[in-house]
Amino acid sequence: MFGLKPAVFFLAKVSVSLSPGPGAGVLRTLKTTALRGRRSPKRQEEVSAPVSAGDEVVVDVESLTNLGDGVARYEDYVLLIPYALPGERVTCRVWRTLANYGKADLLEVSSPSPSRAEPRCPLFGDCGGCQYQHLTLEGQRHWKRIHVEDVLRRVGGVPLDDDDDDDD
Repeated sequence: MFGLKPAVFFLAKVSVSLSPGPGAGVLRTLKTTALRGRRSPKRQEEVSAPVSAGDEVVVDVESLTNLGDGVARYEDYVLLIPYALPGERVTCRVWRTLANYGKADLLEVSSPSPSRAEPRCPLFGDCGGCQYQHLTLEGQRHWKRIHVEDVLRRVGGVPLDDDDDDDD
């Protein structure tokens, strides 16, 4: 994009300046500064886990990440499985194991969730813009609410009433 060679520049710092006056808010300059001599961010080390890349396992999905991946546990080891929903029993193939979690591909849904729905978007799964379309509308609202409340509690320190279950 900026003529930088990946072998030479590991990271780029982008700064944007907006000039006041007519057309304020219009991008005027885009400057990149190469961060030479710095290493790329350290990747998590691959570790010994109860599963290894290529293993096929059957797991029960417990929850969803904010990106729509199903969260399951195999012998207390967390697996992130795209397109899997909470309450489902699925067969997945592990493709990566990291220190705290692994990533797996969904192979089969043995026991589908009652919240599973046919995605309305024909590009679901291809473009990455609609992570929850395989959930019913009620399921989408439920999980989005859980994610927002979690962030408000953990990051914002906002005390929330746990007994407030109204869907206004």
